[in-house]
Amino acid sequence: MPAFRLIRRLLDLDDVSGTPTAGASLQYDGTQWVPSSTLSPGYWGSFWNTQDQTATGDDEAKAITVNASDGQNNGVSVVSNSQITFANAGVYNLQFSAQIDRDSGSGLAEVDIWLSKNGANVADTNTRVTVSGSASQAKMVAAWNLVVKLAASDYLELYWSTTDDRIILHSEGTQSNPTRPAIPSVIITATQVSA
Repeated sequence: MPAFRLIRRLLDLDDVSGTPTAGASLQYDGTQWVPSSTLSPGYWGSFWNTQDQTATGDDEAKAITVNASDGQNNGVSVVSNSQITFANAGVYNLQFSAQIDRDSGSGLAEVDIWLSKNGANVADTNTRVTVSGSASQAKMVAAWNLVVKLAASDYLELYWSTTDDRIILHSEGTQSNPTRPAIPSVIITATQVSA
């Protein structure tokens, strides 16, 4: 029995469309299993900010902003520097990394980062990190991902707050010895994982 038919029988994949070639991967298109090569690429967007972002005050919510994007983005854009907007419905994986630092002072400070969808906080999406150390010595990266089902035209925003308004989302220009790229204050990507 050919390997593909054996796998179909073992996994009960009788609704597989067509016969994939050796080594082909399968993906469920919502109604049946099809060779991945037959699906169009998913929608995605990549965005970042090349400038520092400052807190507006102790314990005040502030939208995380971006000021640059990949010119090849497909179906995902930014409105008003913070609203990651989706032209197509689907399930998306939103990932981000934020370079946190202190621009003056020292001590402990908490930073919360959470998700908002269409202007409303999304339940159970907040995460808190504790920053310690003195100015320019408290660097840390907050990075995680969230999977969200979206309708066409929905938008997501990341918000942050801190217990110390001397905490910043920090960017740095290109570095030398060795030569290395700039560090954005935040990098955000959104990738469609399902229709």
